[in-house]
Amino acid sequence: MDESRLKTLRADSVAVQVKVAALEFEKLAGRELADFGLTTSQFKVLQLILNEPEPTVRQVDIERAFAMTNPTVTGIVQNLEKSGLVKRVPNPSDARSKVIVPTEKALSMKEDLFAVGKRVDGEFTQTLTAAEHRQLLNLLSKLVDA
Repeated sequence: MDESRLKTLRADSVAVQVKVAALEFEKLAGRELADFGLTTSQFKVLQLILNEPEPTVRQVDIERAFAMTNPTVTGIVQNLEKSGLVKRVPNPSDARSKVIVPTEKALSMKEDLFAVGKRVDGEFTQTLTAAEHRQLLNLLSKLVDA
């Protein structure tokens, strides 16, 4: 199949376009995160945890935030624990559950990680105007929240 036919097929399918865009983003982010020894999934989870001022992030919160399954999140959190970036501690609001908190190592990387996130987002969307960027976010939110 020639390249123009492939582009036409891709352009006519929202599902294919979203998937291809996600894969391109993953490649770009993966290159940027290699120096930190993080996958893009680990980065997203760590970023969520680092954004919380209080220790309130439970595993179920991560599952809901990223529409991930329990086993997937369990593996990501376990790998972040092995890397010394997070730890599970008793939930201050409910001792029956645990919350996931950043370690000092993760906190010391926070500014660099957020800079990488901002740089990757900027690089990935550099061909969009500010209005197109907002529109893309709005449209994706509309699809996800439907």
